[in-house]
Amino acid sequence: MAPRKRISAARFHADWSAIIDEVQVTGTSLLITKRLQPVFKLVPARSPRETKPRDDVFGCLRGVITIIGDIVSKPAFTK
Repeated sequence: MAPRKRISAARFHADWSAIIDEVQVTGTSLLITKRLQPVFKLVPARSPRETKPRDDVFGCLRGVITIIGDIVSKPAFTK
């Protein structure tokens, strides 16, 4: 896979966190250069298709479970 984008090592040093996030989200590799010579290539560990966004804990079962009746009031026991 050929890198689609090139940046200087100085720019990578200044914005490395945002650049790493961009590579992870887009799934494209990045060529880091020093004095216009390739130094290293940053590639995502997984493609964006393999990276599944984590669902929030609250609401993750929305639409799967149906609550029937009153679940707030004290239950009425019969003898």
